[in-house]
Amino acid sequence: MSNNSNSDSGKATNPFEGFSFYEEGKVPQYHKYHAEVSYMDELERIWGKKWGAQGIGCLREVAMVSPTETEVLELYEQDSSFFVFNGVTPNLALMQEQHQGLVQLYESLDIKVNQIRWADDPPMSAYGPMKRSISAAAGFVVNGGAIIPREATPYWRGRSKYVTKALVDLGCPILYTVHGHGVCEVGAGVRMSDDFFILMLSTDCNREGAEQVLPVLERAGYKKIL
Repeated sequence: MSNNSNSDSGKATNPFEGFSFYEEGKVPQYHKYHAEVSYMDELERIWGKKWGAQGIGCLREVAMVSPTETEVLELYEQDSSFFVFNGVTPNLALMQEQHQGLVQLYESLDIKVNQIRWADDPPMSAYGPMKRSISAAAGFVVNGGAIIPREATPYWRGRSKYVTKALVDLGCPILYTVHGHGVCEVGAGVRMSDDFFILMLSTDCNREGAEQVLPVLERAGYKKIL
């Protein structure tokens, strides 16, 4: 009686039951895992949830970085044309007030806000202080995870390192990082629908960067990209 009970218990906790295509005494059915199981099929099991959404709909979750003194260094006044778009250093207190107001608005709409702190304070670019490290669209999240851009502006170069760490700390998988001579701040594009995206060549995205990103967007479900 006791032996039967142990046997039944063993069947109930069979560690092989969770493996698709398992056949006792045989090697894994690699051809089936390759052909029949997609990355998206396993995404939630590995990363805890189905990361990404790319349609036009209800915003559910955001990641935000609070403005700090890094945005108003005296260095920027030495050549405001280089560092500041309109030549005027912004009001830090007003930036922080407006940032907090947006956080409160999101939370009032039941949108989850992930407050991000960069790994270094202050954050540094490849060439010195990182200006506008708080700007939007630092990473581009699509179905399955994030595309990490390579920035166009020299004092942004290196923000991708901070964004990558922050997203991974949140549990978000990284699908691709733009590299080589490619430049593509994918967030500068426009999502028109869940399968239609406008990606424009500009100072924010060169042809090599676009050619790197396009296959990733297509695998994420975009059928038409201009």
